[in-house]
Amino acid sequence: MSGFDGHLIAATEGAVAERDLKIKAKNELPLSVNGIIFGSFLAAVLFSIARAVKLRPRLNYLLSSPTWDFSKSWASTFTVVGGLLGTILSSLVLPETTERFSKATLAGLNVLFGVAILLAPLIFAASETLQRLTNKSPESQPQGTVGGYVAASALTLTGVFGQLVTVFFLFDEIERGGALTDAALFFMVALLLLAVIIVVLHAWNSIGWTAANATPPPSTAPPAERAPQPTGAPTPQVAGPAFSPPLL
Repeated sequence: MSGFDGHLIAATEGAVAERDLKIKAKNELPLSVNGIIFGSFLAAVLFSIARAVKLRPRLNYLLSSPTWDFSKSWASTFTVVGGLLGTILSSLVLPETTERFSKATLAGLNVLFGVAILLAPLIFAASETLQRLTNKSPESQPQGTVGGYVAASALTLTGVFGQLVTVFFLFDEIERGGALTDAALFFMVALLLLAVIIVVLHAWNSIGWTAANATPPPSTAPPAERAPQPTGAPTPQVAGPAFSPPLL
């Protein structure tokens, strides 16, 4: 559907009013909603695959359950972007009639990418298994893998990338409504691109640092790290307390 052009005629007793109508179809978009969603997801997945390839020898190394404290997470800093989206959507700055995406669509993207960040910990939880901590104690600890952490990071990055892209279209709508100049929009785009670069560099370094602190799985731990066992007794496969990474 390319839109609608027509001529409206309204008549009452003794008066006739005419007006040309032109309605643009919402599917005439340079980038669709699906493009934003799956584009952000694809970018995050490709980044995570590249990081996983570099860390391939450590993907099965163990990590304890991260402290999923969003108030201390670097991702929570970027979810401030979600708060910014909600604030602008509820303000009078955004034009009543938008050209690219409706207010409901922008609000929906904001919620969708926020939920993606919140669900990321479940990906890591799926990789967790109970590991014995010592030979002398039955105490166990749920431990996931570096691979699970990288996968969870992909979902977190999907949300972060998506929110940043949504912010761009939000400011584009404001500029089209006349509330921002072209120069102001250019400045905002430059800031958003800088934010993307910072996100990528921080995620790359944080994932690498987390993998460097991970614990080798029991099958690969050197014998010197295992507790002594009685003569003739089989050596149980145990793991020490694993490093607890920050939430990405």
